[in-house]
Amino acid sequence: MMDGIIVERVPVNRFFRKKVGFHFGMHVWTSIAEKHNVYFDDFDKIDSDVIAVDTLFFAAEWYAFKNGKKRVTYKQAEKWGELMPQSQIKRIHNCISQSKVGGKTIMEMSESKKKQAAKK
Repeated sequence: MMDGIIVERVPVNRFFRKKVGFHFGMHVWTSIAEKHNVYFDDFDKIDSDVIAVDTLFFAAEWYAFKNGKKRVTYKQAEKWGELMPQSQIKRIHNCISQSKVGGKTIMEMSESKKKQAAKK
């Protein structure tokens, strides 16, 4: 794992797994913002289940594009989200928290937003 890149063996169904790479770069966050017509600061307004699948899909799509791999479908990302064990979700979440947007990690951005909200 480095700067928001991770390769995991994701469940295709209950019996089979497939290696899929995820690249949590700026493309992912801008794609989610465009899809839902919101700014980065308003991601908390999107349903958590929807944003989780969107994040998996756009990260896998970006990794596939950058590495010349076969593209994935949104339906596949939904299936991964349903079948992934908690330990795998935790590894991916840790990778997401390390990814950067504009020089700050996602966690730093969310913490500064929480501090701003607390001041109001």
